[in-house]
Amino acid sequence: PDMPGWISQQIVKMKFYKKGLCKFYLVLDSDSYFIRDFDEKDFMYDKDIPYILMHENKYFRELASCLGDKNVFENELNIKNYLKRKGKVYNYYNNPILCSKVLSELEKNVGDVENLIKKFPLEYVWHGEYLLKSRCIDFMPCESFFKFFNYEAEYKLWQSQGENLSDIKKYYVGILMQDRWCKKSKFKNSLKQKFNRRLKRIIFFIFFS
Repeated sequence: PDMPGWISQQIVKMKFYKKGLCKFYLVLDSDSYFIRDFDEKDFMYDKDIPYILMHENKYFRELASCLGDKNVFENELNIKNYLKRKGKVYNYYNNPILCSKVLSELEKNVGDVENLIKKFPLEYVWHGEYLLKSRCIDFMPCESFFKFFNYEAEYKLWQSQGENLSDIKKYYVGILMQDRWCKKSKFKNSLKQKFNRRLKRIIFFIFFS
């Protein structure tokens, strides 16, 4: 109660492992939703090896820079340096798989997650960075399970191109839209945007195929 909600919820997500209910758990933010059926193979390589969100996310870095959000990965770098891990800076969110063993060892060997979050508030990065540093479990790296619209400009760009759910379902199990700017609960296209998409495809087929 003595800290902002966006920080306290990160501690809750990380402390959930103490319930002892599972080895791995998928963390879902409230501004996300599923768009297709899914099963265990979407999140687990096999019964013992999870898919862990771990990639450079160069597209998002470039987008953030273009929009003036130049320090978007500052905490990733801070946590990486704090744990003295060498190598590239990676992205570990959103809606990732967290591992109880990784979090348990993080608290045992680095510090209580409440203090760590207060130092650098990015729960997924603490989990991912410690996993890379310790290699305490076997895992398979992957990109996001959910299509993430972090910026309103990004959302409008994809809308203007006529992207629809059938496109997104090919690569993602769900969609996450930042509720700080998004007034709608779900991704939608207008008839005009759908028509523009079809027109662009026809033009591309005529001139470039």
